[in-house]
Amino acid sequence: MEIRGIDLRDFSSLLDLVVEVYRDSPSAMWFEKEPDKEIFSLVFGNKLVAITEKNAIDMVAVEGGQIIGNCEIVRKSGETGVLGIIVAKDWRRKGVGSSLLDEAIRLAAGIGIYRLRAEFLEENGGAALFLAKKGFSPNGSARRETRTGIRNVMLMTKDI
Repeated sequence: MEIRGIDLRDFSSLLDLVVEVYRDSPSAMWFEKEPDKEIFSLVFGNKLVAITEKNAIDMVAVEGGQIIGNCEIVRKSGETGVLGIIVAKDWRRKGVGSSLLDEAIRLAAGIGIYRLRAEFLEENGGAALFLAKKGFSPNGSARRETRTGIRNVMLMTKDI
């Protein structure tokens, strides 16, 4: 497995991963509907701009030419970054997410991010367990408007 930063060649494979994760667990994603090429091209373009402006770290895990995981840390304000991480269903609980997060954290200080915040729907218990194992602490909850209405969101943070 290779862990590296995203680039232009990753568009199609990353879109495939996002659609797979959305279909398997829409509550793990913030899209209003299943993303298509048009929607994802905006997201992908924003990712590349944020990286260029040193406001994001965006890593992929690649196996056999396919992207099997993605981890992003996007600057929210000052030294705080918001974490997003997804892993293909067949690759979960095999160290992919952990490897991605470790590498993203290693690079975050280089762009001035020293605190991470994760937000996820409370029914995504797997996220809470994973983040706790990676040293994140619960930091309350909030109500957020999502594509399915107002939902409870769990908040976790970690100083890096």
